[in-house]
Amino acid sequence: MKATILVDNYVPNKFELIGEPSFSCLVEADGLKILFDTGMSGIPFDNARKISLDLSDVTHVVLSHGHLDHTWGMENFIRRYPPNGKVKLICHPDALQSKIFGRKNIGMKRDESYLQRHFEIQKSKRPHWISDKIVFLGEIERKNDFEAKIPIGRARKDGFFSDDYMLDDSALAIDGKDGIGIVTGCSHSGICNIAEYAKKVIGKEKIAFILGGFHMQSEDADSDIVVKTVRCLEGLGVERMLPCHCTNMLGKIAIGKAMKTVEVGTGSVIEFH
Repeated sequence: MKATILVDNYVPNKFELIGEPSFSCLVEADGLKILFDTGMSGIPFDNARKISLDLSDVTHVVLSHGHLDHTWGMENFIRRYPPNGKVKLICHPDALQSKIFGRKNIGMKRDESYLQRHFEIQKSKRPHWISDKIVFLGEIERKNDFEAKIPIGRARKDGFFSDDYMLDDSALAIDGKDGIGIVTGCSHSGICNIAEYAKKVIGKEKIAFILGGFHMQSEDADSDIVVKTVRCLEGLGVERMLPCHCTNMLGKIAIGKAMKTVEVGTGSVIEFH
């Protein structure tokens, strides 16, 4: 398995590439090419061209959730690599809902009817197996008392807007020889909840790595959420932590003090067996 970060907030020593406050990653595993999130603009695809990464044969597009920094690059992908109904788009049903923060649109730029013209859409709240080894986790079970407790904006459902607790926030899990690999977008559902649910769905205990945004943005390294999150992750015995996107410096430092942490960003390539 290989994951290449097409865009992240951070660009580590790759002067020819560009970052933006968003996330997109190409996952190549089990003979498939999965575009996990599309960033916020055409930058992920400019970066892919610069590193000679061909996206014309992407087999699946997976959305971690429906926020703009993970979905607004969709039109750029469609324009540059027309899927023509041959590419599967996988997401939680709520990812395609309208989402607002105040008066600002923070959800999908285009509606579901537009996407239906280009993709075979597969919406699922349940774990959806893309291959024998790769699963879209669907709606994440929320078991702990410290994650996913604060709504982010409001979402439209059944004609009304209500507080959005991001039930659409999900992740990919890969069943590898080295253990479970997890690729997440923002972890609004809680990075610990995601890790525990991946173990349940895959049926293994060992987690080889977790890559993506962990939504750790506290300005206090000793805050309750940071302390409990790091303690939980440490207890899971994750071999490699690869925090990026919506994980701030304090979050990365807190994780790095407790377990093996790898610096990643735009252009980084992660290999896993």
